[in-house]
Amino acid sequence: MEEGHRQPMPDLSLAGSSGGAQTASHAGRGSMGWMTGLIVLFAVIVGIAVYIGASSALGIVSIWAGFAFALYWGGILHGDLPEMPSALAGSLLGIAIAAALHFLPILYGGAGLAIALAIVVAAVYLLLMGRASFVIHNGTMLFLTIGTIPAVAESGDFPGMAASAILAAALFAGLGLTTRALAIRRKRLAAT
Repeated sequence: MEEGHRQPMPDLSLAGSSGGAQTASHAGRGSMGWMTGLIVLFAVIVGIAVYIGASSALGIVSIWAGFAFALYWGGILHGDLPEMPSALAGSLLGIAIAAALHFLPILYGGAGLAIALAIVVAAVYLLLMGRASFVIHNGTMLFLTIGTIPAVAESGDFPGMAASAILAAALFAGLGLTTRALAIRRKRLAAT
């Protein structure tokens, strides 16, 4: 793997058939108090409202892509700010590959389909080999998968999907930086 990007490898074992991998992914949950939980919930609601409002103001229709980005970066990567550029790059590449799978066959027939499938095979191979991990990771495959759902692909709104992911990344980066600054400030105040 490339330096600077940590893409965890999935645990494919079936040990502990009671869902050991799922239990491990939920470790540390519930560690905040009820008041903090309510404050975080309120911040999430405000963030979603701002995102939907900004999407509407910008004419972005495919807002699902921003929510998918939020799920990937916030939920799977735990909102790790240094991981955001890679998460966004992979999301955009997944959208681009989905667009290739949709448009190349329309434009060039069988040859276009062959080219699009070769791109997918190359991306999967690079994922399996851990190469180009800054742009080819689980986020790439998430957006590629969603972008090839027939109802999504038929809309042809791939630029809107990309704009939605970029908007979500910008808003969440701002929220993340603000949260980090407030946490640092709280620590300093507590230390005095």
